[in-house]
Amino acid sequence: MSLPHSTKPVRVSAWQSLPAVAVAALMAMIWGFRANGIWKDERGVNLLDTGAHMYDTYECADGKWISIGSLEPQFYALLLEKTGLKDDADFAAQMNSAHWPALKERLTTLFKTRTRDDWCADMEMTDVCFAPVLSMNEAPHHPHNAMRGTFVEADGVMQPAPAPRYSATVSDAPRMTKMADTDAILAELGYDSGKVEALKAAGVVGMTITEVRGFGRQGGHTETYRGSEYQIDFVPKVRIELVVEDSSLERTLDVIRESASTGKIGDGKIWVTNVEQIIRIRTGEHGAEAI
Repeated sequence: MSLPHSTKPVRVSAWQSLPAVAVAALMAMIWGFRANGIWKDERGVNLLDTGAHMYDTYECADGKWISIGSLEPQFYALLLEKTGLKDDADFAAQMNSAHWPALKERLTTLFKTRTRDDWCADMEMTDVCFAPVLSMNEAPHHPHNAMRGTFVEADGVMQPAPAPRYSATVSDAPRMTKMADTDAILAELGYDSGKVEALKAAGVVGMTITEVRGFGRQGGHTETYRGSEYQIDFVPKVRIELVVEDSSLERTLDVIRESASTGKIGDGKIWVTNVEQIIRIRTGEHGAEAI
């Protein structure tokens, strides 16, 4: 294979290539269908892309929607029973794709005769493979989601709960990002006002604080998830990044050591690396003036 314009190889970053590989792998079943002649390269005519009457969403009398996925014969039989179509000969040939458009039209008309809640009363919690289509306002309050704690509220904002959930380690509750000054952030991390002032006196005028996961000499620990044991190698940590002038380095290191030291495993480490150049984009300042 020739390379146009240049013979220089190009390195593709992992974050660029992995999504494509993952999507292709998730499509393995569809590629298998295609190889066996049961999937057309055409939208909306196949078993799982809204082509089939028993695998789609339908509007109800109140303008709300439901979804069905009654593929297996026993589930399909229950769908026909719940919809009063058990003895309808037209619906007997479930997998005859030539009949799907006409059967879908009939189900479209049928589901519009009742409200979404009416259909839920008959089909939810059965083996029809049925679910209501919920709005974002409705989803957190649905009994299934409420019982499992699928959603949580943080600072008045509803959002998905952390996942997965382990037997021994309680996941941190999500926190909303807030505008806060450096003093407030450092106070949350255990730096009292005296230590904050010491950092400022040492020449620290800004920093980046990131919540990360990792492990050091303490290693990982074992968790149980859905009956299986897993070795968890990464534990929650906080990374603080500072850029200071050489003249302020030793005093800054002293303040961090004094503030972070508890004498226990997990106090962390300090890395010191040279910064070759720093530029403030807004003003174009270089070097110490850009800190």
